[in-house]
Amino acid sequence: MQGGFGGWSKDDFYIKASVTKAYEQLPDDGRPSLVILRSFQYLPVTHDSFLDALFGHEVLSIPHDGRGTLYPDRARNTREPDGFFSPRNHKRCAAVGHLRANRGETAFEYALTLYHNPYARNPLDEDTFTLSDIRQLVPHGGQMRWLDDV
Repeated sequence: MQGGFGGWSKDDFYIKASVTKAYEQLPDDGRPSLVILRSFQYLPVTHDSFLDALFGHEVLSIPHDGRGTLYPDRARNTREPDGFFSPRNHKRCAAVGHLRANRGETAFEYALTLYHNPYARNPLDEDTFTLSDIRQLVPHGGQMRWLDDV
């Protein structure tokens, strides 16, 4: 994932394009497939950009009765169906990882975050990665939750 000046506001576009390109190379042989994107930019790619790219852009949904009456007390945050993960597409990809490098005092430090695909045909077992430094967003009870919150 490389971006130019001013490209940071469109990180979700670059993330989705990168994952889509990698998806074309994934095998379709029944094994879970993981795509890992690396980010070595001066300004880090945000967690929200990954959520928007993979799960869809966040919107505020306010129910109405169709005649102009709004019910703001029942408003909720939801996601548009424009993310890479969807019930109809990209089921060969079990998860997408984001590998970040941060400049430490004496060396680069790396961090990995995994976003599991709730619609994967062959899901990646959340126990595959047992290192405590790896954050994982996994499907749990019909919702996505951080593994340490499950």
